[in-house]
Amino acid sequence: MRDDQNPLVVGRRDLIGGASIGAALGAAGPASARSDRRPAPPGFLWGTAISAYQSEGNNTNSDAWLMENLQPSMFKERSGDACDSYHRYEEDFAIAAALGFNCHRFGIEWARIEPSEGHFSNAELDHYARMLEACRARGLSPMVTLNHFTTPLWFAKRGGFEVGDAPELFARYCSRVIERLGGLIDRVTTFNEANIRLLVDLMP
Repeated sequence: MRDDQNPLVVGRRDLIGGASIGAALGAAGPASARSDRRPAPPGFLWGTAISAYQSEGNNTNSDAWLMENLQPSMFKERSGDACDSYHRYEEDFAIAAALGFNCHRFGIEWARIEPSEGHFSNAELDHYARMLEACRARGLSPMVTLNHFTTPLWFAKRGGFEVGDAPELFARYCSRVIERLGGLIDRVTTFNEANIRLLVDLMP
């Protein structure tokens, strides 16, 4: 069920409206309540972050899409359309800007950029270019995550990152992204939560 069809979920426009009201009330509050506030240092980034796979929806060439559609599945429910941020990203950016943020981190899905080995989609690169342009137009500094746990199905089938040439294949994808989109990106993080493997190893 999409968020605009579920009475228990606050819609994007409702959130923007609520943020505007909250900002107005805060501005009208007593001076004593605001006197303790210190401005953030110059260049400080107040940001939001989102996982591409969990929000875009219908990333059918991803390993996670296969895993969540197998029966039985380790996933409680399928992602399906998710929040449809693939098409509604401008609304998402508007919410972030209305809340006063100046930075937004989102992922670029490898499975969309390279749906089959060695074949890159110019249409998908153009899509992410439009996202980056829309992000910047809202005054949000774009930070991109190149891998947020999911990989293309073809990459997973051949052994994923455990295969010897995996770094070269990942680097090829990264190079293609930066070649096309680098001029629109302010910051890049290669892997989301890159230390998670260490944390898992340390767990009892």
